[in-house]
Amino acid sequence: MTETELLEHADYLLKLALSKNPNMDDAEDLVSETLISALKTIRSGKKIENPKAFLSGILFHKFTDGLRKKYSKPVLYEGLSPDLFQAYEPSVLDKMIMREEAENIRKSIASQTRIYREVLVRHYIHGQSVGKISEELGVPVNTVKSRLNTARQNVKQEFNLNMEKFEKESYEPQWLTVGVSGVVDNPDFSPFEMVNEDRIAQNLLILAYENPVTIPELAGAIGISVAYIEPVIDRLLEYDFMKKTGDKVATNFVIYKDEDYIESAKYDKALAEKLYRPLWEDFQPVLGKLRSQEFYERQGTDAKTSLEFYTMLMSLQYINAKMTLERRGLKFGLNMNESDDFYIPHKGWHGYALGNLYTTDFRYDWDYFTGYLCTRLNGCHTVEIPDYKGLKSIATHAYDISCGWTFSRWYSLPAPLSDTSVAKALYAIYSGTEEDLCVINSRFFEDIEELEALKILRSEKVSETENKLFVNIPVLTETEHKWLKSEIIFETINGLYEKYKEDFQVFFQHPVKVPEHLKEMKDFYGYLIRGYCFPVAVMYQMIWNGLYLAGRDFQKDPIPVMVMTVDEKK
Repeated sequence: MTETELLEHADYLLKLALSKNPNMDDAEDLVSETLISALKTIRSGKKIENPKAFLSGILFHKFTDGLRKKYSKPVLYEGLSPDLFQAYEPSVLDKMIMREEAENIRKSIASQTRIYREVLVRHYIHGQSVGKISEELGVPVNTVKSRLNTARQNVKQEFNLNMEKFEKESYEPQWLTVGVSGVVDNPDFSPFEMVNEDRIAQNLLILAYENPVTIPELAGAIGISVAYIEPVIDRLLEYDFMKKTGDKVATNFVIYKDEDYIESAKYDKALAEKLYRPLWEDFQPVLGKLRSQEFYERQGTDAKTSLEFYTMLMSLQYINAKMTLERRGLKFGLNMNESDDFYIPHKGWHGYALGNLYTTDFRYDWDYFTGYLCTRLNGCHTVEIPDYKGLKSIATHAYDISCGWTFSRWYSLPAPLSDTSVAKALYAIYSGTEEDLCVINSRFFEDIEELEALKILRSEKVSETENKLFVNIPVLTETEHKWLKSEIIFETINGLYEKYKEDFQVFFQHPVKVPEHLKEMKDFYGYLIRGYCFPVAVMYQMIWNGLYLAGRDFQKDPIPVMVMTVDEKK
């Protein structure tokens, strides 16, 4: 890293500094100190292999050094004279830091031999003068001073060693999202949100992923008392997100990292570029059959496009699922939730949990050729609400992709919507009972324009003074949706699978490395994200090469790949 390259990391350092101290002036000072220190190191001739890790380490040490200096006197306050205190009013966070550092210093003091420990306790804890200590211990004043000096050095060294025991997650929490390949039993409560909304739970899962660890080891690594993390671990064990063997716990599902998806995307995109044209030819009779159906004809223009995209995307996605399951000796079917072999029961959910780990400096990359997020594909996200408004059920089935966002976007709206709120709101608009919207979500109307921009809703002027909302995605009966999956999608999957079986073997090359304690599912987890980017990459190639929706600007004219089903009681 050169001096010029050093300044390229200034924005990253400022973001990191603000995470430590929200005061902009203090954060900028911290960044300046970090850059100056780094500059001295570079000029000394030291080679920097990992600039971000190097700079993050300097900034963290500068931050903690600043705290130690700021609270060097009040941090060990017990029994000290009032004149040793600085005049300040610490915040709640300051008090927590003071208590934590005090605990570490006390541990360091306790580790000293008696001749050093007794002078430390007498002088710093009980406030005795050097002369008083000399008198009571019967040793010369210079001996007391020498012991105090040695003891201080010992405590400093021990304190730094204790700090080094903390893992990165203790001072720079990472972001882990957890989802399910399967089903959540209760649409109003997802155990996965319990993890996704708890940064401590996320980072405990990260720390216990590579190898089983004891709870005290986890507490030490994350820098939080055992008493506080035990209830979190109990919940993770209860919902099978962790497993316990003896006195050790371990994360009970696979965690995929950025590099896992990037590696997978490389092979997926190459295969998509090879097969997109013959696959387009294969989809012509499929689209012809779809377009001949009455339920297709009654949809609006945008909804027809969504339905076509949904059919092709699901067909391409399920090819990999079929291959992965058959490698495990399981039979593939479109109603896999009925298979106990695949959807293993857990408390509150059935199936397999999957984690995605994002680093603190994670940046979204929408470039097709170098990134993977442009073509990322979550599984079809289904939300079903039974016995609703006199119906047997209503449901939404949605894919979340870069050319048409759905559920990830409404989670981040000004008035965030839950999955069930969206399903109920769409039905209220579809059925003409818009008065229900305020009951479903009192702030729903704040998000109308955003949902229109996503093409999930549309507004039409029906009179000089009135606009009316319409559902802009396909609405099918449950019977029609089942027919679509079984008679069109399922048949398409089987045909494409047999035709391109040899080409699809690339999905089983270069498996993701999985920890040994997950060895029972090693093959399944190792290959599960292979093919992750293939379906959308194929669709993009068709579009960019003028075969389908040529020239469409998806930023201005997105395609929500989403279907709503309404199932009436017989």
